[in-house]
Amino acid sequence: MRPPLPINAICELLGVPQEPRHDFRVWTAALLLPDPARPDAARNAVGQLIAYARDLLEHKRREPGDDLLAALSAARDEPDPDGTDRLSEDEFASLVFLILFVGYENTVHVIDTSVLALLRDPRLFAELRQNPVKVVPTRRSTSSCGTKGPHCWNASPCWH
Repeated sequence: MRPPLPINAICELLGVPQEPRHDFRVWTAALLLPDPARPDAARNAVGQLIAYARDLLEHKRREPGDDLLAALSAARDEPDPDGTDRLSEDEFASLVFLILFVGYENTVHVIDTSVLALLRDPRLFAELRQNPVKVVPTRRSTSSCGTKGPHCWNASPCWH
């Protein structure tokens, strides 16, 4: 159940249509959980994601929306005062790839560690349920969370 929320969150922010989101999950799974029996799967996923990013950017140029990619595309297409592009097409497609992939991957881990923190601390979970507006996520070292990444998010109370 966890993957649809992160994918939908980053895709909504960026303006990714609903239809290709399943493909996006397949591509990111190939990158995050490589299959030793298919060593070329990750390379293929990167190629497909970059190709999708290029297509999406072209779509945003033809039909701009009210989203981050449309805004980035419009800003990128305005020439610098010296007449050069701000980013090449390859650089821009790579940027979109990074925003999509890293935004998704980070969101998955933030949700995971937040749920883990709430499951480990029933008092905090009860407090969050009673006063969700008053609990603000804070960053702390994973040495106190027991996760593998460099940091985790802790939904510890921060009263305003």
